[in-house]
Amino acid sequence: ELAATYKIVPTVELKAGITRTNWSTIGVLAPKSTFTASGVSTSVPLPAVYKSVIAGTLNAGSSTEVVNFEDVNMYSLGVSWRAQPNLALRAGIAYDESPANKADRNVRIPTADRSIYAVGANYALSNKTNVDVAYNYLHEANAHINRADPSKGIYQADFENTGHLIAVQLNHKF
Repeated sequence: ELAATYKIVPTVELKAGITRTNWSTIGVLAPKSTFTASGVSTSVPLPAVYKSVIAGTLNAGSSTEVVNFEDVNMYSLGVSWRAQPNLALRAGIAYDESPANKADRNVRIPTADRSIYAVGANYALSNKTNVDVAYNYLHEANAHINRADPSKGIYQADFENTGHLIAVQLNHKF
């Protein structure tokens, strides 16, 4: 991570950063599991022999997923304004690249590039205690999936994810 802060005036700071994540170290997700016929439940009753076949398929590594993640960057820009001696207001934006390339994107990992918008405040209750409050909105670009796999079938899907995060934190120096 590389970050910088520049004080524009005594009460306003501009912050910028870039974070590199080495996702390429993950090429395959291979869950290890041990299923038994008695541990397989289905929405319709099945004979034990079919449950044994399902358990065997699950144990044979059919859940293995090639992801071929790529190394990516996240870029961020923010501002902090000391509105009063005990109150700081903050806002920022970030752009986070997806590690999933389009060819290997799937319904288990339907990730795409993300934009993150944040606002927050820090209020000092005393010299030793302060409170942070923040709101983040995350918007992920449309992730189109068009896959054909002889062992898993053919599927197409579009995913567009959003998220809201509200956080409150109490800080105290001992």
